[in-house]
Amino acid sequence: MGSKDGAAVSSLKNDTLGVTDGAFQDVVTDVSIPETIKYIGESAFSGCTAIDEVSLPNLVKVDDGAFENCINLQRVLFGDNAEMGSHIFYNDLSLTNLSLPYGDKLSDLFSPSSDFSVDEYDIPEIENYTFMDGPTEIATSMFENVTSLKTVEFNSTITSIGSKAFRGCTSLTAVDFPVNIEQIKSLTFAECTSLSSVTYNYEEGVTEGGSFTYVGLKKIGSFAFLNDTALTGEFLIPRSMRSVSGGILTGTGVTSIKIEVLDYYTVGVNMNQFPTESNWMVFSKDWNSIISDQDDYGNPIKIPYTIVVIDTPTLD
Repeated sequence: MGSKDGAAVSSLKNDTLGVTDGAFQDVVTDVSIPETIKYIGESAFSGCTAIDEVSLPNLVKVDDGAFENCINLQRVLFGDNAEMGSHIFYNDLSLTNLSLPYGDKLSDLFSPSSDFSVDEYDIPEIENYTFMDGPTEIATSMFENVTSLKTVEFNSTITSIGSKAFRGCTSLTAVDFPVNIEQIKSLTFAECTSLSSVTYNYEEGVTEGGSFTYVGLKKIGSFAFLNDTALTGEFLIPRSMRSVSGGILTGTGVTSIKIEVLDYYTVGVNMNQFPTESNWMVFSKDWNSIISDQDDYGNPIKIPYTIVVIDTPTLD
């Protein structure tokens, strides 16, 4: 990083690999941090108010409080699989763009040290978040009610997204699931009122028993898209899907659903009753119901759906 308006710069050598505990604590001039850094000690850059961006693609470990009270820090990129300490970004309220190998609750990053008896603290208005490789699951409620979040990019190691992980992210407009994500749990994207685009990616594969399958999202938890009013028109249930729980589209503007199903999943199934019964697929009886409305018999009203049967490709 260079100087700001002629301000002095504290520089580390370009081949530096590590920064010791408290090395630059409360240094108010700009600090040049080379991308070669692999290790950052506890409180190493705490209180460095001139730092506004950190790019450390080779980082292996960062200790507790390393960048706390960096009040002008806006952008951070850490390396894949970097080991993360706690309260790393406490009081860094200017942060808007994060790229981290992290899937746990944000409170662990933004809460104060246990040495301080602070019951309430603020989380910055994060707009863009990229998951670097490392975590296999996004924690329950990780981004719940982070209303500033506009975009999220998933990595190649995550297989599951926890319950309520993005609930109430009212600025989130689109999600794009890579093939490695197999499950989104209950209420994961509930009340994301700006969410208008949901994209699934899948690819051909084989099961452990040698049968053909599609690799991609397999399970959607109950009320996953509850009250996502910007979701309208047709909603796709992709051919990789194996299980759908209750009321996933309750309160949305979805008017029709398309289900893509491999032909061997439908053997012996009465298509009029699909998908309450199937050889390998499990769909809840109220999977697409609009719970708030009922018919004359008290049954949940269903969103109309069509089934597209996909011919099973021949295995080589």
